Amino acid sequence: MAAPSLCLAPCPSHAPCLNKKTGACTAKMMLANYEPQYAQTDYSQGGYAQQGGYAQQGGYAQGGAQDGGADTGYGRHLSSSGGCPRGTEDSNDLHVTHRWPLWTGFALLLIPSLVFLWNASDELQKAVADKDKPRGLKLTIAGFICMVASLAYLTMATGNGFITRCCDGRSFYYARYIDWTITTPLMLWELSRLAQDFNVTVNDDTEFYYLVFLDILMVISGLIGGLMCNSDKWALFGFSMLCFIPIMKQLCDWDTDNVGNDADIQKKYRSARNITIGAWSVYPLIWILSEGTGVLSANGEAIAYTVLDVIAKSFFGWIVVSKIA
Repeated sequence: MAAPSLCLAPCPSHAPCLNKKTGACTAKMMLANYEPQYAQTDYSQGGYAQQGGYAQQGGYAQGGAQDGGADTGYGRHLSSSGGCPRGTEDSNDLHVTHRWPLWTGFALLLIPSLVFLWNASDELQKAVADKDKPRGLKLTIAGFICMVASLAYLTMATGNGFITRCCDGRSFYYARYIDWTITTPLMLWELSRLAQDFNVTVNDDTEFYYLVFLDILMVISGLIGGLMCNSDKWALFGFSMLCFIPIMKQLCDWDTDNVGNDADIQKKYRSARNITIGAWSVYPLIWILSEGTGVLSANGEAIAYTVLDVIAKSFFGWIVVSKIA
């Protein structure tokens, strides 16, 4: 008979050490920090310690410290401030215990969104046209991008928008994927409009719809793969990368040196494109280290994704809507 499957969850704060085989939670072990007195006695000038004794050769006490543990060899897998017993894992690494990165991301996305939308209302009222494409529309889209992202971060910062994966007890924030499904097509729209403004060969929306289709498939496949713990998730990750590469190629193809009829707009497009390609290229690496392998803790994952989202959305928006001198 097959062994019953366990649905793992993070342990309580007083017993954070999780045994993934049994699902049991235990407290951290605290060890006393003391110096072995027998290594400092009067006979050390030629006695037990100096002549290659147990203490000097990395014995019971020093061996533990050299191995990265406490000052006693028995507990060298622990630290003097406490640690989880062998065979267990600190479940604090499996969920976000510090929410300040999420609140920071919320603030750094909400403030630009309010600025963009405030300026957009003025621009739309003035009906200032930029090749029949009002700047107010670009400001509005930039504001929506940051506003949707700030909503996702507000959801996560208040302790919502995630599930706990039964297979390993790690928190999986699906709110990010809802955010990306909405905002990344809008970012591609901003880039396509900039490309149309300077590139005479980009004269319809066919390529834009092509990119949006690939983009949504990319995000959804990453979402499905992130919910898995077995090796099948790497097939979903590979599928996501197959969608990702053509998007990056198309963004580069829109920027050619011979078809530009407005050097200033072309320069702005290149800046926005470089931020997009640079930031989007790091997202898969964070996915591998967090949702994929679990090397990166949930707190580290929150910090990494927050930095990327602020760069990819707030900084991106400032470049797109900046006025050309």
